[in-house]
Amino acid sequence: MPSATFSAIFQLHIFAPLLLLLIKLKHVGFAILALLACVGCFLSIVPRLFMDFRIMPYEVDRMESTREMSHSFIHYLGSTEQNISTFIVGLVWGYLIRCKPDALNKVGKNGVLCLWVGFMILPQIASAWGETFKATKGGFNEKSFLVWFLSGRVLWALGYGWIVYACSTNRGWIIQRFFNYQPIQPLAKLAFGIYLSHIIIIGTRLLAIRETYVMTHSGIFEGAIIDYVIAVLTAYMLYILIECPIYHLIKIICGQN
Repeated sequence: MPSATFSAIFQLHIFAPLLLLLIKLKHVGFAILALLACVGCFLSIVPRLFMDFRIMPYEVDRMESTREMSHSFIHYLGSTEQNISTFIVGLVWGYLIRCKPDALNKVGKNGVLCLWVGFMILPQIASAWGETFKATKGGFNEKSFLVWFLSGRVLWALGYGWIVYACSTNRGWIIQRFFNYQPIQPLAKLAFGIYLSHIIIIGTRLLAIRETYVMTHSGIFEGAIIDYVIAVLTAYMLYILIECPIYHLIKIICGQN
């Protein structure tokens, strides 16, 4: 799973400079990027539309083997075409953070508050919509499911991208203060390790279940807390054994004190 994810990230980063050049075309460039994001959304459901490659875990009741479940889980989470749209959205947010941090200077506090409300509603819409597609309920509308699947991740990317942009440009208010709180900062050094390990942890837990499992809100929350704690501990070990020694080795090689 990590190899598939990092392979997708590597492939997308190869084209990142070309995508950034499109932004220099201003309105035309942003229009082209929006079109590419739409193409990416469509490509994400092509296997489902034309090859009947079912989507894990929403269509798990129609899958015949654990191998099919694993293949579906890895493909729809980590393959390149599944990440095109969110990569483009993230690239645009990164460009705004780096090159246009003052883009909202003319927008007052009320305007920024409206943007906060608007962008935070988008992930909630995606979550509430996704709650209607559960394998245990059965018989959900397939067209509605596919529309949600191709658009839901974009809604999440817009919402989380706004949080990063707002906090990076001193418009984060309470959230920015929370992440600047001294006891929270050490976790930032573990962020990359947490990202590396959390996919394996989640996938192992989900695919190791042998009995019928009903996904309730409390169960999801409990599983998320357990996964996060394990991911933090794993990331801490990676930091001690790999990241920290390599960091100091690079400093020695570069002649830095």
